[in-house]
Amino acid sequence: MSFGRAARLRPSPQQQLLVRAVFGPEARAREAWDTLRPSFDLDHLEEGSYGLMPLLERRLSAWETDEALTLRLRGIYRHTWYRGNVLLERLNEVVALAAEQDADVLVAGEPRLLLRSYRDAGLRPATRIDLLVEAEPRDRLAAAVELAGWSRAPSSERAVWLERPGGPTVALHRWLAPQSSDDPWRHTVTLETGARATSPTDELLRICAGEERRFPWHRVQWLADADALIRAEGREVEWDRLLVVATASAATLRLRDAFRDLRNQTNAPIPTDTHARLEWARPSMRERLLYPLGR
Repeated sequence: MSFGRAARLRPSPQQQLLVRAVFGPEARAREAWDTLRPSFDLDHLEEGSYGLMPLLERRLSAWETDEALTLRLRGIYRHTWYRGNVLLERLNEVVALAAEQDADVLVAGEPRLLLRSYRDAGLRPATRIDLLVEAEPRDRLAAAVELAGWSRAPSSERAVWLERPGGPTVALHRWLAPQSSDDPWRHTVTLETGARATSPTDELLRICAGEERRFPWHRVQWLADADALIRAEGREVEWDRLLVVATASAATLRLRDAFRDLRNQTNAPIPTDTHARLEWARPSMRERLLYPLGR
């Protein structure tokens, strides 16, 4: 990866101010917003910033300031809420299709975060239904989803992608990134709809060290996702298992850097001993060689 592309995966100085304004303690957040506001243009946001607009609206509404901008942000929240609820309705359709095809699925990614972490469909834009499906029934489920109105998109052994006009996209995964020897099917939670979903531990590792961290449009969204999960589900995270799985999947260095960013940017309540153990961790030679390429 070139240094130019690597820089695009890090929040810009303006985005760092935005994150601080959204997540920082009161005084620090107000200071960040006062610095950012003169250059903030809702019509010309940097790549990756849009996903934080509903959270910014919540902050500005609490401050009762900048009424005109807050009204525009509230419109984004309402639009996000509507689209999020449509996605959750489609999720129920696809999960029902999976049951008809006798295909066990685990809900992951955006719908799981809306239901378990954010607990408000308006706080996080969502356009994709991620499901973990074992290999054997995946083709049957993909065919059923196609009959229900989706079209097959370019896919791979790892994931079958299906698209629909107006969304959402459906992704049927064989495994979650980072892949490890641990079995996510042994560690699950049950959603309010009755569907099973990935555990907080596995989902947190996916957010912090998964492949989506390599895309510029995700460079601040992952901070919001990880912070929301830790605050809502931190008591359910198996921190010891998280470190074990990260080591097994050669993701120790990625997880360490992610937790450093979370501590500095959002002050997410990660246990102190988990931070310390990651700082002292000794990754394998293979991971140390591959890590600069991943960055």
